[in-house]
Amino acid sequence: MAVDLHARATTQRDALALVVTDISDALAAARADLTRRHADPTSVATADLATQLGAAQHVDVVRARLGAAKTTEAGIRAALARITNPADAQTFEDDLRDNLIEQSTLRVELRSAVERKEGADAKVAGLSSLLADAEVEMQKVDAAVLWGKQRQDHTSALIDLLNRAPLSDAAATAAAILASSGFGASETRLDDLLPAALLARAEARFDEADSVAVEAAAHAAVADEAVAALDSKAHPTAAAVTIARREYLTAENALTGYVQSTPAGLNDAVGVLETIAGQPDLSAAQADALNPADPTPFEDAIAAESDLASALTQLAEARRAVDDADLGVLMDDPGADPAGARTALDDVINNTVAPARAAYDTAARNTLDSWEVEVPPGLWLAVRDFVGLRRRLTTTADSDTLTDLIAALDSAEDNLGTALDAADVAVRQRLHVRLHQTARRSTADAAGATIPDRLIHYVRGDGPAGRTAAEL
Repeated sequence: MAVDLHARATTQRDALALVVTDISDALAAARADLTRRHADPTSVATADLATQLGAAQHVDVVRARLGAAKTTEAGIRAALARITNPADAQTFEDDLRDNLIEQSTLRVELRSAVERKEGADAKVAGLSSLLADAEVEMQKVDAAVLWGKQRQDHTSALIDLLNRAPLSDAAATAAAILASSGFGASETRLDDLLPAALLARAEARFDEADSVAVEAAAHAAVADEAVAALDSKAHPTAAAVTIARREYLTAENALTGYVQSTPAGLNDAVGVLETIAGQPDLSAAQADALNPADPTPFEDAIAAESDLASALTQLAEARRAVDDADLGVLMDDPGADPAGARTALDDVINNTVAPARAAYDTAARNTLDSWEVEVPPGLWLAVRDFVGLRRRLTTTADSDTLTDLIAALDSAEDNLGTALDAADVAVRQRLHVRLHQTARRSTADAAGATIPDRLIHYVRGDGPAGRTAAEL
């Protein structure tokens, strides 16, 4: 059972929501630590300010207390200057000593409060930015949930249609049409109206025309893979999702195309066969021209054209091989051999294409043209329709066709689910790590903001060795 993209996305959204909650809670706590206010800060001992006051109020209160202590110091010093009785000096000196010790404690406390506020400001700013980024990721995962539901609904609808007629019987229906008298009558009618060599060549041309787009797509896919390899090297997780999503949509489109086109193709088949079987007789002149007493010149011209078509196919392959070798060099592929590929191309041009072109000369083309022009336009359309219908019916009649389409979609769905899970885990991992980074960076920013004060506090031994309560 392939992964349910909707359920997968829902699970990952719930996991991300927990991370967003962690970040939001951390931001709320940081804001509360910054803005919390005590109704009567004068009643709080200096040692308890950090726990009872918010960071901003902590700074204000300590600055006020330090200012008051300095004012008291000035009063004590003034009193000392005015004393006339030496016996009174000891009291004022003791008061001054206590005041200076108090100031040293308050200076360290102020540094602690400033660091706390700087850290809180930095943490609020960092967590605000992180939360904004996390909410963007939540929007993405919400979109992924919706996209996953759409994909699952679409896939479920496809499977439901495949399990009901006419699609449930499509292989049998196509096989029955191929074995029907109507199909046989159409095939016989074309055999009767056209020379075997000309009809066979027309069928071969159908395949040659059909292969042009197929080969071009395959050639483009090689370049797609090269770009994917480069992207995977630079951004492995994101590239894995991009590649897996593209492959999934390709598989989904293929199955969707089968579901949408097959019923109409089967339904129209009988009418197409009737039209082909009902092709009018050739005129006497047309019949005579298409069935000469000696068809050898025409058949030789067809053989020459067929040889050239084969040579041109080899030429296209050789040119693509050169392109692929050049691309290999750009991709640092040690097996790439542009020189060898060009040598092979030259060999095809000189030893295969050139002789074939020479054999299919103007005389051969004119000979074949003079034969082909005797075929009525409607009959050529009948040949095209018959060959195309036979290809489609044969493909539909093969039970492996549908089996392979479903298996390809299941596999692509699993691969996409795995890639998306890895990407979602990476997002959560990065947010978690950034949460740690924000806390550490805010501490570092705060510590950096008070370096000069810390140096002198430590050197002087203000308070307990110049350290704040948190440093002890």
